[in-house]
Amino acid sequence: MPRSRGRPSPGGGTESTVGGGNCNTAANPGSTVAGGVDNTANGNVSVVGGGKTNTAVSRLTTVCGGLRNEALGEFSTIIGGRDNNTGGQFAAVLGGDQNEASGNFSVAAGRCAEATHHRACVINCDMKNGQVARSKTNGEFRVHATQFTICIDGIEATIDNRSIRAFSNSVKQGNDLQKRLDDQEQQIKKMQFQIERLLKN
Repeated sequence: MPRSRGRPSPGGGTESTVGGGNCNTAANPGSTVAGGVDNTANGNVSVVGGGKTNTAVSRLTTVCGGLRNEALGEFSTIIGGRDNNTGGQFAAVLGGDQNEASGNFSVAAGRCAEATHHRACVINCDMKNGQVARSKTNGEFRVHATQFTICIDGIEATIDNRSIRAFSNSVKQGNDLQKRLDDQEQQIKKMQFQIERLLKN
């Protein structure tokens, strides 16, 4: 199998290629390692662009670069970053650190984002180190962040913990008001019933 040791190594009979770098391996038919150090393209037609200690395990997987990334699921992709893995088929890690996309067609990005369900997308922008954002159901879009801001035509709207608490309090007050109105309605119905009985008598 083609393996580079500090200089470009041509593809062998399996049509695999190592472009350069050091201690890189293109192990299966059509696999390619462009460069970097200690990278391995094990899957058929898999690609590692560069970086260090990255592995494209299954067929048609891609690791563009970074450090210690592992593309496991078929057709999965890791753009870059560190210690990321894609266990699901057609899954993607867009970059960052310690992310996991193990559901099929799942997407993870940021830090400690885990898209463990099928077709889930998890983005973790939480400023607390090691705080994990993990999907809870298939087809979920989940974002962890300190605040969320949307700008339309120059007008910004921000959602943060304060605004969420204020909204929650408003909902609670609305529920309390609705309960009081319901109680009053029941009382009015009772009074109407009593009045009707008196009139009949």
